Amino acid sequence: VFEKTMTESLRLPATSDLLNAAIRGDKAAAERALAEGAHVNASDNHGATPLAWAVRHGDLDLVKMLLARGAERECQDDLGFTPLLGAISIGRTDIAKDLVGLAFNVGGRGAEGETALILAAGAGDLALVRTLLAAGAGLDAQDCHGRTALMTAVRAGRDETVLALLDAGAGKDLRDFEGRTALIHAVAGGHPGLARELLRAGADLSIRDARGR
Repeated sequence: VFEKTMTESLRLPATSDLLNAAIRGDKAAAERALAEGAHVNASDNHGATPLAWAVRHGDLDLVKMLLARGAERECQDDLGFTPLLGAISIGRTDIAKDLVGLAFNVGGRGAEGETALILAAGAGDLALVRTLLAAGAGLDAQDCHGRTALMTAVRAGRDETVLALLDAGAGKDLRDFEGRTALIHAVAGGHPGLARELLRAGADLSIRDARGR
């Protein structure tokens, strides 16, 4: 136990160096810290690992290096975000596509049940939505509010994304936990064009929400 404690203590400076290097986006310094025994999956005060920071910087080379050294793809920060979810949440949809190609889990969920597809739909990134669908993302997965990617896209007024999700077979009449369908969200959110598209796709006009609206 003593030897293990001493080993862990000796690694602490290197681990701190690795986190600082990742926060700065300094690949060379990160490589040095790893060579000195830094913990590749250490996290900062907010639960972000070096991999999460590399993703935030959009540094694919650093991401690949950390993965090669054993970085965990599914580490969650204090918001419950994996690196893939975190990338989408801050608008790094470019590297998010690369992460999907590096076998990151497209079915992971954040603290509020949001999936990568739900976040991408809200962001309106059509290319990422298609990438996620091709990788097997759950089309009708619901977050902690019961909202699907289709509902999220409708609420955000993402016309092209809504059409792509409908073409992929998204459930038109699924309800969130307030009983609202995508069509109800379109009407309530002032998106008449999307309401028309949903009706053309066969959405049920007769469904009412939990308040009878």
